[in-house]
Amino acid sequence: ICPPQSLQTVILRIPHRGVDQSGSQESHPRNFLNSPHLLKLTLYHRSCIQEPEHVHILKYSPSSVLDDTFITMTEILSRLLSFPPATPTLSKTSDVEYDKQICVLYSDLKRIPALKLVADIPGRGSLLELLDPSTQTLAYLFVLLSHYQVSQEKTKESLPAKWLPGGEIWRKSVALLEVFDPIQVRYAGQEWRSLVDMVAKSAEVASRVRSPNLALLYSSTLLITLKPLLALRPLKHAILRLDPSSSTFTSLHTTFVRLCLQSRSYLNALDILDKPIYHFPTASDKQFIKRSQLLPCQQYESSMSFITTASGLPGKINHRSYLEYFLYGAMVYMGLRKWDAAIHFLEVVISAPTTNSVSIIMVEAYKKWVLLGLLETGKPLSMPKTVTPFTAKAYRSLAKPYDALADIFKSGNLSRLQAEITAGERIWLNDNNMGLVSQVLAAYQRFSIVKLEKTFASLSIPD
Repeated sequence: ICPPQSLQTVILRIPHRGVDQSGSQESHPRNFLNSPHLLKLTLYHRSCIQEPEHVHILKYSPSSVLDDTFITMTEILSRLLSFPPATPTLSKTSDVEYDKQICVLYSDLKRIPALKLVADIPGRGSLLELLDPSTQTLAYLFVLLSHYQVSQEKTKESLPAKWLPGGEIWRKSVALLEVFDPIQVRYAGQEWRSLVDMVAKSAEVASRVRSPNLALLYSSTLLITLKPLLALRPLKHAILRLDPSSSTFTSLHTTFVRLCLQSRSYLNALDILDKPIYHFPTASDKQFIKRSQLLPCQQYESSMSFITTASGLPGKINHRSYLEYFLYGAMVYMGLRKWDAAIHFLEVVISAPTTNSVSIIMVEAYKKWVLLGLLETGKPLSMPKTVTPFTAKAYRSLAKPYDALADIFKSGNLSRLQAEITAGERIWLNDNNMGLVSQVLAAYQRFSIVKLEKTFASLSIPD
């Protein structure tokens, strides 16, 4: 044996005698992962093997090594840093080649055990410290989710402390959502949505959990609105980095506006609400079928081409999430006293297609719509033409106190209007509409003055 040098570990695969289908014996190596004839030896760097022709030293390729038990953290890091290709190669990479490389990386990341991705690299630290979230977005995303999985298994908690606002993983997640590569997340829609949803959920859960650190700085009442506020900036970045036009609806739209309501941060919501939505992804989206042969990394004229139900990016969307978005949006506009915009959003809700029933959300929207009509125009609004007679009848049956209030407002009897508001106070409170109803009385007085002004303006000087 040659003089000892630095030690290294190699895997040796020993050929064995196998039997083919014809019954004859043939020398061939078994499958590596299933073979019992594995020999893991620690050899000197320069060792002498008498019959090297009978020993196969396994060599790994970057696209297949990551599911191997014996892969080192250094090799994992090298693989994760290999994408995207460094400039100037990146500028020359075609869409086809880019798609091929990122699909291989995604497949590799799916095979790496979570414990591997959360482990530290000796002398270099964790992968979260070594990866750049703006360029290695896909790898960084999988590492974050692995941290969540491992910490959840250890603590047996649905949301471990590290994921709550102020925690280490929370800060890393927020940083990713502000700088992520929107092209890379198209290839991991479900994983990206999992991270975004956990950031939103963490903020909501934290508002109900007393935090000793934050309690020293803020009152308990303020914490209820502060903690959802912490998620607004990263969620808004997540929506607008993925789709700057925000023209394709996702369940994240609803979550974001709801958190704006909870934190009373109405102005924050306008960056999303003021952008019109043109498309709602569905499972039977014919446009997706037509474009299914195109690559996710290509440039598209509309976000509807890559934000599809198959991509996982929209999240779980149903009729309720669609109605909630416009109802929450209307309530935000109400908080800003933008009555006209609020009326438009409410009309979207009350005009939603129905069969033989109306939802509670639609009825609540109708009640607010009646009140806003009085505040904005000084008279009851005409029912939108898109509302079917059956739906209109259902609204009037389920919201009689509101229609009665609107009729009295129109009649011009102030004392009767005051009596109606007082008599229905319990109803307005139960419906969380007392604030709007209280403004109806002030609106009546304002529009009465406007009517008097018009009357006097029409009189001649002798009159």
